[in-house]
Amino acid sequence: MNRYSYQTRYGDYKNFEEIKPTALLDIIQDVSIQDSTRAGYSIHTLRDMNRAWLMQGINVRLEKPISTKMPLTVSTGVKAFRGSTSERCCIVEQGGEVVARTVANWFLIDVAKTRVIRIPPEILAAYEVGGFE
Repeated sequence: MNRYSYQTRYGDYKNFEEIKPTALLDIIQDVSIQDSTRAGYSIHTLRDMNRAWLMQGINVRLEKPISTKMPLTVSTGVKAFRGSTSERCCIVEQGGEVVARTVANWFLIDVAKTRVIRIPPEILAAYEVGGFE
């Protein structure tokens, strides 16, 4: 599990007090990309391999409203790999309290062939798996 700081932006605000629900999805995507880059598979590396991760679905549980007044800390990591899919979890904290939890399913595609592919062993080995309850 890796932790990332995230400062909200003006466009993330709803009524200048709370984060827009769609902004939370953008934050999760940004942090997931950062984590994949840390593992050695940036969007540019994947592009050069004719590969891409696509989100199949996400489950979001808001624990409490997310304020725009404090930065967020997002912990993320891969919970499990299965064939062509990755289950990624995120825990969003603000002021030391959990404000949201997400679980997203991602699948790997071959961009040139436009089809889902099995995750290769070298990509599996690049990511830490586990650390989420």
